Formats: sequence, structure tokens, C-alpha cells
Amino acid sequence: MQRRDFLKTAGVGTLAFTTLGFETACTTPSWVISAENIAGDIVPITGSVLDVIDPPLAPLVTLVVNGFNSVKQALVDYQTAMNNGTATPTMLQAIQAVFATLQKDAQNLLTAFGSSSSATDGIIVGIINLIAQAVSDLANLLPKSMSKKLSMVRFPLANTWSGAEFTKRYNELIAGDPRFHKL
Repeated sequence: MQRRDFLKTAGVGTLAFTTLGFETACTTPSWVISAENIAGDIVPITGSVLDVIDPPLAPLVTLVVNGFNSVKQALVDYQTAMNNGTATPTMLQAIQAVFATLQKDAQNLLTAFGSSSSATDGIIVGIINLIAQAVSDLANLLPKSMSKKLSMVRFPLANTWSGAEFTKRYNELIAGDPRFHKL
């Protein structure tokens, strides 16, 4: 092989390698986008019960709202890093950690809710079920290597709804109830 041919071949190979690396760095996994949409859409749904739920449950609801916000922020940080080619395994561990906390807080809310007077209000029950469904759907979206390390709390089976589907179900649920506002 002549030197000129070698340089031409090496140049094409380098171009292909850097292009492939750039495309790979810019590809955000679909589970990240789906999870980010669910977390973003469920926050106002979760927060909507703060004014009408039993006062002792309000701190638990606030923890769950904060948990969904933390999950969303960790996903946004990971997506940004993926787009910049700077994502690290530590970022996936951060997503796993904030999701584990959300899962625990949601389980505490479900447990406390079952013995509260709000448990007799059909609309609040429906919203709490949407929250539980969102936690389940988020767990279902996580890569199996992450989700098997999480506590297996009993939540409804995952529907893998989109964030918009949660909002649609919420709006159907609260229709005609003046305590809640359509999202």
C-alpha cells in the first residue's frame, strides 16, 4: 500500500469513527425520554391533592412531588450529558437512587392513605392510584440492570402510559369537581 493510499484510508476510517462516536453520544435512550415525560406530567397531578387531602398526609404528598421532581431532574441531567457525550455510570446510579427514594415515599403515602378519611373520596383515591401507576410505569421503563436493584414494592402493573395519558386520565377523573383544575 502506498503512503498516499494509507493516509486516504486512515482519513476515511477516522472520519467514520468520529462520526459514529458523535451519533452515539447524541442518542438519548427512549426510556429516558418516556420517563422524563411521565415524571413531568405527574408532578401537577400529585400536587393537586395537597389542598384537599387529610392534613397529616400533606407532608407525604410533598415528599412524593419532590421525588418525581428529583427523578425528572436526574433524567434531564443524564439526557444533557448523553447529548454532550459526558454521561457516566454515576449518573445512572443517581437516577436509581432518586427513584428508590421516590418508590419508598410513594409506598409510605399509599400505606398512610389507606387508613385516612381521604380514602373514602373516590376522586382522591383515583389520583392516588394514578400516582402509584406512574411509579410502576417509571420502574418498568428503567433498564433491567437498574430496576432489579430496587425494592420490589407492590404497585399496580405497569401500563407504560405516556405522560400525556396520565394527564388525560386525571382530567377525566376530576371532571365536574370544583376542588380540582383541569391540566
